[in-house]
Amino acid sequence: MGIYDLDLYRAIRGESGSFVFSPYSIMDCITLAYDGMSEEAKAALCNAGVTPDVISSFAALDDKAKQMKSLQIANKIYVNKARTANFRTELIRSDASEQVSINEGTRLMINKWISGQTNGKIEDLIPAGAVTEEMAMLIANAVWMKQSWADSCDQGYVKWKADKKKYKAFEGSSDNTIARDIDGVTILRLSYDPEDTTGSGDVPSMSMYIVTEDRRGGRTPDEWIAAGPDLDATFNFGDYESLNDCTDVDYTVPCFKTEFKDEVIHAIRKIGLSDVLTGNAYKKIGDMAVDSIYHGAFIKVDENGTEAASATAEVSVLGLPPDYTKIVRRKIVVNRPFVFAIVEDTSRQILFMGRCDTDAMEEYTEDDDRHYQAREAAEQKIREHAKLIHANKRNHGDY
Repeated sequence: MGIYDLDLYRAIRGESGSFVFSPYSIMDCITLAYDGMSEEAKAALCNAGVTPDVISSFAALDDKAKQMKSLQIANKIYVNKARTANFRTELIRSDASEQVSINEGTRLMINKWISGQTNGKIEDLIPAGAVTEEMAMLIANAVWMKQSWADSCDQGYVKWKADKKKYKAFEGSSDNTIARDIDGVTILRLSYDPEDTTGSGDVPSMSMYIVTEDRRGGRTPDEWIAAGPDLDATFNFGDYESLNDCTDVDYTVPCFKTEFKDEVIHAIRKIGLSDVLTGNAYKKIGDMAVDSIYHGAFIKVDENGTEAASATAEVSVLGLPPDYTKIVRRKIVVNRPFVFAIVEDTSRQILFMGRCDTDAMEEYTEDDDRHYQAREAAEQKIREHAKLIHANKRNHGDY
């Protein structure tokens, strides 16, 4: 991860409300042509934090995903066979490259490919009229994940601080969950099931990080983002197994669902990557420039886990770690707007990032409350029964 994650977040987000995007998908798509870029374009990427080592980690994660059960990453390139006969497409990193006649049918074809790769979560990414016969190339990246939590969670609710309404939430109590207070915010890490993420042994390789105001009422997540935190240090909790033994957290997190779809070339320019879009950037490959970049993302989070998807399509035209603090068991209730990031911890890449507010949540109803109260009553009876058995054994000298 790098400064480009934060820069893209600032460039893409709206003034308020929830959204999600994939910095990984955007940058993986753009850097597929890295080997064919000019030195000026490579320098611009490096200044944005997209160094050769980061690009190597993109390629490594693309390959790793082929072995993972619940994470899929795919790239696709369509080359205009009528106009790019001398293009050096071997300089573009991709599993699949096709020579085709680029037209409206190609747009429909790549949108269908994106829909299939994202389990139907990203539909019609490239709008009508965006692809013409003059286009040189279409490059697409798609990411899809569906992961369950490392520990089981219950349904519950959270009372939102701003409007005092109840919203559906999930709650758990686990020593696989880690929390720390840093720079006026609380960072909560929820781990995904190692069987889904193919981590090392029993150690998950994917986590969701939630950033919310700390218990002393410090910074809001947007204030924290504006301060420019070091994400690589912030989302690095050290050795997982050692932390597992020293941090216990009871947590309540809102269920939420949000999505995003828009043209994002303005955001690429805004973060200082204009040199990556010009015709001079790709002279080694051929005579082309980036005309538009479309990006879509989707995320749904509940007590079962997370399903998320993203896609990026680049249309090209001719011519142009600090030390952690040990924490005793604590309870964290996320009841204010928060920033979230899903990180592949081995490569340190942020697959999905965004912000959540009540527009992405579902209100907690009276029926939900009846189910919740019934479950709580049943669990209380179990606890009381266990205490009674314990007391009887003690009275009869069974201990």
